[in-house]
Amino acid sequence: MATRTARGVLARKDFSFAQLAERISVDGMPESLRGTESKIHRGTYSLAFFLAMLDVVGAEYPTQWTKFIDSNKSWENAAKHVFLHEMKAHGLSVKDLSDRLEELGISLKPEKVEAQLANGELPFTAFLQLALVVPVSEFTRFVDRNDLLEAAGDREFSAFQGKP
Repeated sequence: MATRTARGVLARKDFSFAQLAERISVDGMPESLRGTESKIHRGTYSLAFFLAMLDVVGAEYPTQWTKFIDSNKSWENAAKHVFLHEMKAHGLSVKDLSDRLEELGISLKPEKVEAQLANGELPFTAFLQLALVVPVSEFTRFVDRNDLLEAAGDREFSAFQGKP
């Protein structure tokens, strides 16, 4: 899902991996072409990378993220605040998020998320998991909710649809 999300953004903005790597590097997040391609193909990029990508390609993003993306802080700081903002908007703690994901058969340890938030290494997949549990306003411009549910697995998709 992370791979499809990044590729979709790049395709809509007619950006190549090389252009993305160059622009993100100029914007303060050093990236090589090979590193950019690899992390997108594997879907192992960070939420910070995703936010930087949205910014440098000129993509629209949810309005509630504007103050974090437009701040003079690092992309890692913006990612942390976007993630915390979305959790807070739904009254969730990291433990609540972990518990809800556990109900879907997805293990996301609260301690690991806390450490990733603290060191600025929150993976984009963790944000996708958050979006699976709670609706993120305007996030459907990147990922359909049904795609998230399907990616979580047939059993979980059926459970969300009220099917056996």
